[in-house]
Amino acid sequence: MPDSHEYWNHNTAYHPWLIGIAGHHNGEVLDVGGGDGLLAQRLSGVSRSVTAIEPDCAAAERAMNRLTGRTNVAVVQAEFKRFAPDGRRFDLITFVASLHHMELRASLLRPARC
Repeated sequence: MPDSHEYWNHNTAYHPWLIGIAGHHNGEVLDVGGGDGLLAQRLSGVSRSVTAIEPDCAAAERAMNRLTGRTNVAVVQAEFKRFAPDGRRFDLITFVASLHHMELRASLLRPARC
């Protein structure tokens, strides 16, 4: 995997902005469509906890490998519509390059229950 400080694409261009927002909250973050875990890794340094949801099994496994040893990060292999927050509430929910893969209205209404 590329060094997480040097890697850039159109998705990672949003990471500094999101890290800044998360840093103001220092709370619970839900990263929807977490991919290989790069954003979750970056958010973990400024957040109380990060839960990364990734529907693709291989990508979720890469995220788990990337995040090994980070006690404040969990990777859940699931679709957002099937994710059960089990009463947990989140201060920030990110959708970097994932929202366009979902049914828009339902996906935008669902965070109100998270």
